[in-house]
Amino acid sequence: MPASMALVRRAHDDDPTRRARAVGVRAMGGVAAAAAGPFLGGLSSLASWLLIFAVHLPVGVVGLHLLAGCRPRRERHRAGVSFGFSPRRAASW
Repeated sequence: MPASMALVRRAHDDDPTRRARAVGVRAMGGVAAAAAGPFLGGLSSLASWLLIFAVHLPVGVVGLHLLAGCRPRRERHRAGVSFGFSPRRAASW
């Protein structure tokens, strides 16, 4: 949870209203998953316990698709990033 909240803060650092809305949407998704998961798992296990595994793939694909549509469009600033050591030096130490 701390990592997801850090991502929400980074994505909506400029506007507290948008940040509050993003935290609410994130919480709403967690509550919906916690409420629907056991219920849907119980329903699918009535038919066959293998059906539980068939549900995970479509839900994951839809979730990734929704996540990709919600991410903010920011430029990557990779210039000037230094790790302070080279991998060759670290491997030979």
